[in-house]
Amino acid sequence: KYWCAPVNTNKMVQVLGRDVSPVVVTAAFSTATAAVCYLTLRSRRRSRDEPPGPSFFIPFVGEMPAFASNPVKFVWDRYRRYNSSVFKSHLFGTRAYVVGDLEAIRGVLGSTENVESVIPIKAFSQIVSLYNTRGNVHRVFRKHMGLTLSPGNIKTNLPHFTQLVERHIESWVQSCERSPQGEQAVSLCLDDAVRTLLLELAVGPIMGLRTEPSQTAELLELITTVQAGIFAAPIYIPGTTWYRAITSRPRYMAMLKQLLTRRFPVDQSTGQLQPSNDRGGMPGIDTTKALMQEFKELQQTPTADDVAERLVQNMLGATETSYAQMWATILVLAARPDVQEKVRQEQAALMKASGQEVTWEDLQTGMPYTDACVREVARLVPSAHGVFRKAMKDLQVNGYTIPKGAPIIITLDLLTAQDVVATEKAQLSKGAKPEQKGVSEEELLGLNGFPVPLAMDHTALQHSFQPERWLSEDKPRHLHVFSHGAHYCLGKDLAIMEIKLAVTYLARRCTWALDPPGNPIMTFVPFTRLATGKPAMLRITPNPL
Repeated sequence: KYWCAPVNTNKMVQVLGRDVSPVVVTAAFSTATAAVCYLTLRSRRRSRDEPPGPSFFIPFVGEMPAFASNPVKFVWDRYRRYNSSVFKSHLFGTRAYVVGDLEAIRGVLGSTENVESVIPIKAFSQIVSLYNTRGNVHRVFRKHMGLTLSPGNIKTNLPHFTQLVERHIESWVQSCERSPQGEQAVSLCLDDAVRTLLLELAVGPIMGLRTEPSQTAELLELITTVQAGIFAAPIYIPGTTWYRAITSRPRYMAMLKQLLTRRFPVDQSTGQLQPSNDRGGMPGIDTTKALMQEFKELQQTPTADDVAERLVQNMLGATETSYAQMWATILVLAARPDVQEKVRQEQAALMKASGQEVTWEDLQTGMPYTDACVREVARLVPSAHGVFRKAMKDLQVNGYTIPKGAPIIITLDLLTAQDVVATEKAQLSKGAKPEQKGVSEEELLGLNGFPVPLAMDHTALQHSFQPERWLSEDKPRHLHVFSHGAHYCLGKDLAIMEIKLAVTYLARRCTWALDPPGNPIMTFVPFTRLATGKPAMLRITPNPL
C-alpha cells in the first residue's frame, strides 16, 4: 500500500568528510526524531499545570515583533485565543509568564515575599541600577520617597512647579512668528518642548539640584542619548543606539556628580558626601534629600558615585515616563479640537470664578473635565504597558504554577481592556445600543475579527477617546498605568499634577493643532512616539482666555 524508496547499502554517503552507510544515517535520523517526539510529549505531560502558550519560540526573537507592533492587540489576541488572563510568551529576549488578572496582581503578585521588581533586559541593567527592589532597602526607599512624593508635600511646593510650567508654556506661545498672511501661528516641535520642560522640572523642583543655563542643553542631550539605550539591542558598534548610550554614560555620570558636589561638600580623604553640610538646592519637593535620608537610615555614608547611580534611576522616572504621558496628552487633544474647546471653556469658567492663579484645590476639584482628559489619555495611550517581576518561590496563579525564578510580565493593557469591556457589557445589559455610536457590538467588544475593543484603539480617537467616561456613574475603577501592589508608582500624583498644569496653561494661552492635520498613529516600543519616526509638530495659535 505504501511506497518506500530502496536503500542501496553498498553506496556510501559523505557526512562531515567521512564515508557513512545510508542505513546508519537513516537510523540516526529516526532515533533523533523519536527522541524529539518523546521529549515533547513528556514535556506536555509535565506542564499540564503551566499556563497556555507556545512551547517553542524563535531564539532571541520570540513573540517580540507582534508585541512591538501593537501591545494591546498582542495581549488581547492571546487572552481570547487561550481564554486565560495568564499565559506564556517570549518577550524582550526572555521566556516569561504574562499575567493580566487584577485579583492575582493585588494578591499573590502584590507581596514582596512572593515577587521582586526586576528588569530582565541586558541593555537596561547596564544603564540603570535597580537598587531599591527588595528587603529593607525597598522598605526604606518607599518610606522616604513616599513622604517626598506625597500629595501634601506636592501641595506645599506647588508654586515652584506652576511658575516653571507657566514660563515654558509662555515661551512656546511667544516663539510663534507672524506668517505672511498676518496670522500668528508656528509649528512647535512637541518632542523637544516637552523634554526640555520635564528636564527642568526633574532637576529643579523635583531633585533640588542647581544647574547653570549653559548646562541644560548638554544635560538634555546626555539624558536622551543614555536613556535611548535602555531597550536597545546591546550591539557595541559605533553608530548604534547602544554604543552611543554606553559611551555617553560616563559623561552623564560626571555631570550628575558635578551637580551633587555643588550642593554637598566632599570629604577629600574618603570621597564621601557630607549631607550634614547641605548648601541647599533648588526649592521644591527635593527627592535628592530623600535619597540622603535613605542612606542615613541604612547607616551608609555615600560617595558622589553612589548617589549619582541612584539619580540615574530617579531621572528615568521623572523624565521618560512623564514625558511619554505629557506628550501623548497634548498630542491627543490636538487631534480632538472639540475636546480641546471643552477644556478651554472649563478653564475660562475657573478663571472667572477664582482668578488667574492655579491652586492645589483647582487641580483637585476645580477642573473635572481637564482631569478626565488626562486620565483618559493615560488609559488609552499609557506610558507603561507592563511591569516586570520575578517569582521568589513557586507561585499558584489562577490554577497555574509559576516556578521560582521565572520572569513575570504584568500586562497593564489587558487589565485596562478587561475593565472597559466589562463596562461596555454592563451598559449593553441596561439596554444601550452600539448602533447609536455607529458601531457593532463585535467592534465595541473586540470580537469576531476586530483586533481590540473599540475603547482601546488609539487609531480611532473619535470613538475611543471619551473623557466623559471618567465623569459617568460607570467610570473606570482603576488607572492601571501606575500599576498595583507593593511596587505601585509613587510618582502618580506628581505626574498627574505636571500634566494638568501643562494642559491648563496651554488651554489658557492658545489653541493647538497637529501639523500636518490628521489622526496621529503611534508606536509604543521601546518608547511612545509617532509611527512615522518623525517628531510631532504642533501648529500653535495664540488665543488667550
